Amino acid sequence: MPAPYYYPSTTAFSGVSYPTPDLHGHSYQNPQGLHLQFNTRDRRETMSLSIDRSALSTGLLGTYALRSVRDSRHPAVARYGYNYKITDSGTAGSYYTSDLSELQGQVRITAYDAGRHLISGSYEVRLPDESDPTDSVRTRANQLRCRLTLGGSFENLPLEP
Repeated sequence: MPAPYYYPSTTAFSGVSYPTPDLHGHSYQNPQGLHLQFNTRDRRETMSLSIDRSALSTGLLGTYALRSVRDSRHPAVARYGYNYKITDSGTAGSYYTSDLSELQGQVRITAYDAGRHLISGSYEVRLPDESDPTDSVRTRANQLRCRLTLGGSFENLPLEP
């Protein structure tokens, strides 16, 4: 789940990338659709992707665009969370969902082994102009805005029936 940050007002770049052992993936299907969830083991970041059942191809393969405020026709929804405070009693963070914002991107399913229930593919989610999710101060008038791109790939992820 690499995440490059770009701050237009300062032209600065920053970013983070996680090695595979630091990530956890989970996928399942239900009557509503196909659901993929990825999170860092420390619970710092979470990406959830859902694709409407009615849009899924028979073999699940395809590219599914993210639904947004501008285009509610698209079949996929992305939800991204960045937790800047993690305690035993809970978390505090920044949360974004594509169907309620201007998030852009897609989910690609490139392989599905129905016999072994394994799925492979990739995703890209772009937050074009958002407050910095890593900043815990939410009331500042001059809070930095950033462009954030989240992406990842998954191979042979077990898919619960």
